[in-house]
Amino acid sequence: MQLQMPTISQMNANATHCGVLAAMIAKTTGAVIEFGAGHYSTPILHYMCKAMGRPATSVETNRQWMDYFKHFESEHHSFVCTNNRLISDHFVETVPEGAMWDVAFVDNGPETDRPKCVEILRNYAKFIVIHDSEPQAVAYNWGGIFDTFKHKFYWDFYGNGTTVVSDVEEMGL
Repeated sequence: MQLQMPTISQMNANATHCGVLAAMIAKTTGAVIEFGAGHYSTPILHYMCKAMGRPATSVETNRQWMDYFKHFESEHHSFVCTNNRLISDHFVETVPEGAMWDVAFVDNGPETDRPKCVEILRNYAKFIVIHDSEPQAVAYNWGGIFDTFKHKFYWDFYGNGTTVVSDVEEMGL
C-alpha cells in the first residue's frame, strides 16, 4: 500500500488546529482564552486547563452557540457572551487592566474581525494561535499581519492553516 500525502478530506476542516492548540496549552502554565467557541477548541481547552488547574475563558458573540457549550462552564472555565458583533471591539472595551493570557486562540466570527483581534492580542497574549490562516483564505484579509510578529510558526499538514505568533518567545514546535 502506497501512502498518500494528507489532504483536508482526511480531517475535518474545523479540527485542523487541534494539535497545535493542544501543544501550545501543554507548553504553557497560565490562563487561556478563546475567541469563538467550537466543537473542537472548547473541549480541548476546557479539559486541558481543568487537568492543569488553570483558568480558561471562552468569548462568543452568538448567544445560542455559546449556550450550546455552557455545560463546560466551571470554576476553571468562564464564558463571556457579547452582543457586540465584533469581538475585538468588545475585548478592548472590557479587558481587565493588566490582563495577560499565555495562550489566545482566534477562531471567531465575523472572519473579517480576526486580523484586528490578533493585533489587539499582541499586547495581551504570550502566544496567539490562529485557525484558518492559510494564505488563500482571502475572506480573512490576513495581509502581512503574521510577519509583524517576532516569532511565527505555520502548520498546514491537512491543507487548512494554523499559525502561532508571539512577540514574547519562540513556540518550540
